[in-house]
Amino acid sequence: MVAIDEVIARFDPDDPGFIADPYPALDAIREATPIFRDERTGRWMVTRFADVHDALRDRRLGRAYVHRYTHDEFGRPEPDPRWHRFHEHEQWSLLSLEPPDHTRLRRLVSKVFNPDRPFDTGNREQDDETYDGSKPPAEAYAKARLIALLQMTSPGAPMVYYGDEAGLWG
Repeated sequence: MVAIDEVIARFDPDDPGFIADPYPALDAIREATPIFRDERTGRWMVTRFADVHDALRDRRLGRAYVHRYTHDEFGRPEPDPRWHRFHEHEQWSLLSLEPPDHTRLRRLVSKVFNPDRPFDTGNREQDDETYDGSKPPAEAYAKARLIALLQMTSPGAPMVYYGDEAGLWG
């Protein structure tokens, strides 16, 4: 049996061999451990789909910290100033926002894509007694279309698209 340290050492996303075929290293890590700390980046890595799924949906955790902490408070270096315009643009991406901003924008955008479909049971907005699920006015649709247009078509902005972020199945 290979030691876990050896398995983790094979996880080197900068290595051309890893880039060419990452699957053997990723499979070995998944088999060896559900979570590990990458000392090169100082980040924790969750290796299994179900664990990643649970972590992303756990409201105690978040995908970002800058809405609550400075980089210094979180023990991270300041971002490279050459990426300032990218970060300025991405600060309002649905994928970068945390509640309540994410929830507010997602509700608005999802109605554009599925205006006649009632929301699935279990959505958080159904648990919110103050939420008005009626059809929004035309002005809200216009704003949501503009948000979606900007988000999906900004040249050079890398995007990861999840259908459910826009109110679509998948």
